[in-house]
Amino acid sequence: MKTIFNSLGSNYSLRFAMQALFGRSKKTSSDDLKAYLKTEFGGEVTLFYKARQAIEYALDICNFPKGSKVAVAGFTCAVVPKAVEHAGLTTVFVDVEPNDVNFEITSLEQTYNENSKIRAVIIQNSFGFTQNIQPIEKFCRERNLVLIEDLAHSVGATYPDGRKAGTIGDFVILSFSQDKLLDAVSGGTLIARNPHLTNVPTKKWSKVSFLEQLRDRFYPSLTYKIRFMYGVGFGKPYHWILKNLHALSMPVYNLEKTDFKILPSWEAELALFRLKNLPQELFERRKRAQMYLNDLILHTVVTKESISRSSCLRVPLRIDNRDEFIRFARQNKIHISDIWYDVPVSPKRYWGLFSKGFTLPNAIDLSERIINFPTHMNMSDENVKKVIEVYKKWKFGK
Repeated sequence: MKTIFNSLGSNYSLRFAMQALFGRSKKTSSDDLKAYLKTEFGGEVTLFYKARQAIEYALDICNFPKGSKVAVAGFTCAVVPKAVEHAGLTTVFVDVEPNDVNFEITSLEQTYNENSKIRAVIIQNSFGFTQNIQPIEKFCRERNLVLIEDLAHSVGATYPDGRKAGTIGDFVILSFSQDKLLDAVSGGTLIARNPHLTNVPTKKWSKVSFLEQLRDRFYPSLTYKIRFMYGVGFGKPYHWILKNLHALSMPVYNLEKTDFKILPSWEAELALFRLKNLPQELFERRKRAQMYLNDLILHTVVTKESISRSSCLRVPLRIDNRDEFIRFARQNKIHISDIWYDVPVSPKRYWGLFSKGFTLPNAIDLSERIINFPTHMNMSDENVKKVIEVYKKWKFGK
């Protein structure tokens, strides 16, 4: 059986790997990407080498008073609260709902009532399953709060009221980083949709180093080779060697404040390629998600009804004895230990920065029990059935 991965370059085909490795920089690529995004979402577009800096840039545009706070989901990636910190603001975490991966209006209202200095709200539509945006939008508008849509997981999705994700917030964030829907190895963008927010931050910009670009260019082909070598028994040592040589680019590293970096034009070209192929990508991901939920509906955190409007980056389940299942799956050539998120604010190596005083029970419980099943382009129908079969064998002994 082919070895199955949740990430490790799983968005890459051989064609894409060669495109990343040998693709030439075009002078117009960045402008073409900006024009495409402006047509899709409206507003002014700024490109970044790291999406986290798009969040910081958006908050700087707002020019909030000193001591202002930003509401962020209590189940998220560490880059989000660190970006808030780099903007000179304070993060206030909002608990997710029971048996959900997002917060809803009741939790937001409670958090706001306890933190009157909240000036902005970031929603992230975890794993591509969208929040009920209508009451959140109304709440923000009535209190003059800035609404930021972080679409790192959910580009191409729609909200329960039928509106397209990315067409509601004052700002929209997209990520082109590894394992995202628009995986171009690195990159991100800010789309400023509110014409009344016009402050232009003064930032020091620099170019991405030759070594960083070299790692990014080789990442798709190296991970493609690692996945192949797992199938013939040599993947684990090869993967270990590349990691220890620091040959693989990492999506989350060095959370300290750095200069803003200009997205290389060849990565802008890859991001544009991803955007143009997004409709087919969403079709395939939704099909795989439907297969999971047809068999495992009682174990999933999401509903079958939500699939048609979601981007289905992954399919989250809530299970007991997670580590036991991960070991069992690995024995069956299924590698899903990259849980997203095994602590409320991930990765685990940064959890200590946020854990003190963190008291959100639903986010804590979710992070201890969640596991995600893959929907990426390298998952065939047969592989999806294999994951379901292995899970059922572990869960029910058959």
